[in-house]
Amino acid sequence: MLLAVDTSTALASVALYDGTLRAETTWLAGRRHTEQVLPTAAALLELVGVGPEALRVVAVAIGPGSYTGLRVGLALAKGLATARRLSIIGVETLEIVAAPWAACGRPVRAVVDAGRRRYASALYDCADGVLVSREPARGVSLAELVAAVRPPMLVVGELDAGAREALGRVAGVTVASPTAGVRRAGVLAELAWERWRRGEGADPAVIAPLYIGEQAQRDAGARRER
Repeated sequence: MLLAVDTSTALASVALYDGTLRAETTWLAGRRHTEQVLPTAAALLELVGVGPEALRVVAVAIGPGSYTGLRVGLALAKGLATARRLSIIGVETLEIVAAPWAACGRPVRAVVDAGRRRYASALYDCADGVLVSREPARGVSLAELVAAVRPPMLVVGELDAGAREALGRVAGVTVASPTAGVRRAGVLAELAWERWRRGEGADPAVIAPLYIGEQAQRDAGARRER
């Protein structure tokens, strides 16, 4: 059994998976990840009728996302993996957003809310039903996000009404509905399950979150050194 945990943003999601999605809960946690995620995982185990001893692997969204949210999810996943000697698989948050659209036949721009009117975004191509990354995750303003979309692109992810309106004005670009764009731990679980079956996994001590802000600082530092 695989436990998947995604606390990348205010939207939290937890799922149980064993080749089939056994249970999943997605909710708006706000800043209450610490007090809500572990009880939710325990409730799903009880719902399915198994205990923690049934777990073999834990999957976690590694970002980009909110600093606090990612720390909560990583701490839970790493602690559980270490205590129960489980495999651990980290999956980038934007890949989770884009994965359900792998067969859509057009470029997919995945977006998550990075706070303070900023977004984390990455671009994927759909090749024979498989997502292929075309650019790494980066932080953008709404104006930069609008400038980055081109027809016949599909934009999917966490977008407020203003962002949806601005993106919807770009001719030939489709914006997925709020419900269709919800990030789900079931998708994380499916991605991680296949990787685990291929023998992939990470040492809980070294798996780390992906922070857009830190990457920007490193890039700026490298430019100054040159």
